[in-house]
Amino acid sequence: QELAGGAKKQFVVRPRDGRPLAPAVIWEEWEGDGGAVLTFNMLTVPANPAISPIEERMPAVLQREHWPLWLGQDEAELDEVKALLCTHDDGGMWETTEQAPAKSAKTSKEPKAPKEPTTTKAPKPTQGELF
Repeated sequence: QELAGGAKKQFVVRPRDGRPLAPAVIWEEWEGDGGAVLTFNMLTVPANPAISPIEERMPAVLQREHWPLWLGQDEAELDEVKALLCTHDDGGMWETTEQAPAKSAKTSKEPKAPKEPTTTKAPKPTQGELF
């Protein structure tokens, strides 16, 4: 939620039972002038009743029994995989709490030197085409 001055109110959303959630993501490796870049995108869907007071959209959350299908461990047609991208009904099992504002770090007037990026080429995992 946007506050005065452009700041945003932050929230923490978590399942009451503490079990992990699996957001639907897709990834791809891009080749550029600087070498390989691994990228990913989290897919979103319209918000469910727990999230809609905060945002219009939310991550597509995969049900535990659908994880093997999404990860390509089970054979499936493209339409079956796309059908997993729907608004998750949490059944009232998520809790939403406002996050305390982050304490601002003391800032120095001296500019910090930029960190040198560290790149290590990881072995390319096997990934099928999603779309």
